[in-house]
Amino acid sequence: MVHIHDTHVLMVSLFYHGHINPMVRYAKLLTSRGIHVTIATTNHARDQILNGLAKQSDFIDFEFFDDGLDAELDREKNLGILLEEYLPRDGVKNLSNLIYALEGKEETLVHSMMQFKPILPIGPLVSPYMLNVGEALEGEEENDLCLDWLDKQGASSVIYIALGSISIMSQSETEALAMALESDSNRRFLWVRKEGENGWGGKTGELPKGFLENTKDRGLIVPWCRQDKVLMHPAIKCFLTHCGWNSTLETISAGVPVIAYPDWTDQPTNAKLLVDVFKVGVRMKKIKDGELGRDEIERCIVEVTTGQRALAMKEQATKWKVAAKKATSSGGSSNMNIENFINAIRGKFV
Repeated sequence: MVHIHDTHVLMVSLFYHGHINPMVRYAKLLTSRGIHVTIATTNHARDQILNGLAKQSDFIDFEFFDDGLDAELDREKNLGILLEEYLPRDGVKNLSNLIYALEGKEETLVHSMMQFKPILPIGPLVSPYMLNVGEALEGEEENDLCLDWLDKQGASSVIYIALGSISIMSQSETEALAMALESDSNRRFLWVRKEGENGWGGKTGELPKGFLENTKDRGLIVPWCRQDKVLMHPAIKCFLTHCGWNSTLETISAGVPVIAYPDWTDQPTNAKLLVDVFKVGVRMKKIKDGELGRDEIERCIVEVTTGQRALAMKEQATKWKVAAKKATSSGGSSNMNIENFINAIRGKFV
């Protein structure tokens, strides 16, 4: 691989996986075209990156800096303070992790946004494995509990549940979801569930007594999984998601229908995109007291898995999967925008 050393790109990111992972994926696209890339993030992520991503990312340099906050501050439990410190700043040109070739849906949005700031859509920045252009990430353990379990399940039989690294379910919401899963002996599920508190001090609800025992033959609960591999597995029927942007792109790329349960920031907008625009799922709605009820969860599960619109949702999801792959293929919109960006920073933009 030939590298053009006079072209050096610096990328700066928060230390959270949801920020760093797509940035590393984009950095790999640039380095594969001869660009020298350095990714900078805070010292908080030093060990995590040096022991993980850095070993999987040849030709990418990593630098670390002080975030300027109190050294004693627990950054995992004080996300609000971090967000206030690192509000987005204007840049000369934005590279957007969007898909430009989705039948004009994103195109209309991008053109409206370009009135305020130039944008080059380059998405989806997902694992190459999801686009069938590369193997899974290096360093993956040979034995994977989730994938081994999914291999034993029937095709399109498993509800995959994951609400990201920040969003949590309250005690009543946890109980409602558990009861909805337990109520039908044919419901198989893979639930990514983290114990403890999130970045706002909220605490994850506890599972009802007897739930694990009653569902042990058809459910698996884990603290983490390889989401790209899980979503691409033929056993997955649908994805109950918080609609974070990375999860949104991954479910589109995998062609999996969704049960949307957004929480904050961009998630409600992403949920509307998936449900009302792309028509690949349904959205769960909270009841009057702001909590999620069992009946609502069951309604959404039925609608996406066996309801009258279930087949249409799957067909739509498959269509967007094809569009996502097309955008990143040779001659596709995202692929061409990456080339335009490289030419621009080298002074060759035409």
